[in-house]
Amino acid sequence: MAKTVDKTAQNVEEEPQSSRVTLTLRMIDRKRVEEIADAERVNKNDAIRMALATEQFVSRVRREGGKILVKDKDGEIREVEFVR
Repeated sequence: MAKTVDKTAQNVEEEPQSSRVTLTLRMIDRKRVEEIADAERVNKNDAIRMALATEQFVSRVRREGGKILVKDKDGEIREVEFVR
């Protein structure tokens, strides 16, 4: 099976322009950002950028009729179901 790599998240640093944004997050969302930042060893800004890039990729795949599959540590492949 061919491996597809989306470069969206990797190209964040190439963007020369930025703007300041103020967010109001629920406590659970703040904890999620902190968890991502800790796990990836990045700051909270980068954790949010990574999450946005991932969401953009997932949304595009789903919108185009694709599926998101995950291979677990035992090699089992499962489809990820998103509930909104």
